[in-house]
Amino acid sequence: MGEASRILGREISGQLHRHRPVRSFVVQDLYPSGKTEEVQQAFDLMEYLLKNGNHGVRELVQIGFLEDLQNLASRQAFGKEAFVPFLGPRSREAWDELEKFSAGEK
Repeated sequence: MGEASRILGREISGQLHRHRPVRSFVVQDLYPSGKTEEVQQAFDLMEYLLKNGNHGVRELVQIGFLEDLQNLASRQAFGKEAFVPFLGPRSREAWDELEKFSAGEK
């Protein structure tokens, strides 16, 4: 991974960690408002980070974005399943791992 990717990864990692409202914005504002294009853009970014980020960035996306989003969306009327269509291949794999973990599977 090049220096630019490492810098981008650190910046995004810091943003995700400091700005927990990103998940809230997606779950509580964008999706209920029907702004599915913007929701898809957020998931596309997470997919990119899962493909191109270093280990720390990938872990942060999986735990800091996807897991938190699942938990928050589970408390909404539409549920976390509403976000499955937005997942790319890597984010779907991470999503499924989180589902197995929360179900007690390993």
